[in-house]
Amino acid sequence: MFEYLKKKLIDMGFLCHTPKSVLSCQDKMDIKQYGLIHFCFAENMNNILERGLIPGEKPLFRREKNLCWLYINYPNKFEENLSIVRSKGARIGVDCYIQFKDFSEEQMNNMLIRKEVDNAVVHRGTLKTSNMKGMMIEGK
Repeated sequence: MFEYLKKKLIDMGFLCHTPKSVLSCQDKMDIKQYGLIHFCFAENMNNILERGLIPGEKPLFRREKNLCWLYINYPNKFEENLSIVRSKGARIGVDCYIQFKDFSEEQMNNMLIRKEVDNAVVHRGTLKTSNMKGMMIEGK
């Protein structure tokens, strides 16, 4: 019974919400190969491309202050990750994403991953790389 409740709380985001796991060697290789993506609104895309991804002003929890949220850009997980983001209130209307590649070792070491649920990745502080590309979400 306890395991069932624990799983439900994890699925609902009440437990293990903030990523806590250090990136494994495999995670780092996947990030180098596929990059990271951040879902956003088209009106914010140019600003992010110019200044980098800046942490949100209204974190869900205090320990999430100064975190940027992303996903590894696995081709077979795009729709799943998009539906997770769109299930969260005002984000239902996200219509584009930013793809980030070419991270420094310092940036990679400043990331954590949420292995328990959906492999969400956080980066502490502003994230800007030399290889960032904005993409509209087609037909969504």
